[in-house]
Amino acid sequence: MGNWTRRNFVLASSAIPIISCSQISSNITPLKPKSQINAEIQHARNTMNTEIPGSIDLEKEAKGVLIVPKISDASFWFGGAYGEGGLLIGDAIVGYFNLAQASIGLKIGAQEYSHALFFMTSSSLREFRSSDGWSLGVEAEYVMAEDSGWVSKDAVKPSADVIALIYDRSGIAFGGSLEGIKYTPI
Repeated sequence: MGNWTRRNFVLASSAIPIISCSQISSNITPLKPKSQINAEIQHARNTMNTEIPGSIDLEKEAKGVLIVPKISDASFWFGGAYGEGGLLIGDAIVGYFNLAQASIGLKIGAQEYSHALFFMTSSSLREFRSSDGWSLGVEAEYVMAEDSGWVSKDAVKPSADVIALIYDRSGIAFGGSLEGIKYTPI
């Protein structure tokens, strides 16, 4: 057996979240009935528009919006999160997706939150819809509801292809971790 250095251990450990998310089958059925997912999406959309008023204008500019209304996240060194939601184009839900996340690191806690991805270009929406599974990469901009001052009428909006909002959070988690996220059609 070869020598394990700290660098090799860190590299091997950092690959675990990405690999675990990539092994999820694309033939997944939803855990909830679609009628329940639809109701949760509408409630999450109303909450988002109340908490972040600029999200209304952002939604009008977006080519599509993926809303995952309830993501449950738990971590104790190793962690995971799961949620189900839908892709909206205008007011119509055109597809259902789940979000699976795996993490490793110094993160401890449990929380629930809502998540919205705004696809600002036709190409980013097309890429998302045509893939069997889509991983969120560095080309997206993340915004927490508390830090969403730029998503207002007077502020300049970022020029990212995908903008992610996290809002309606409850629970608590401490620390930091390396995470892999995958969105899969259901």
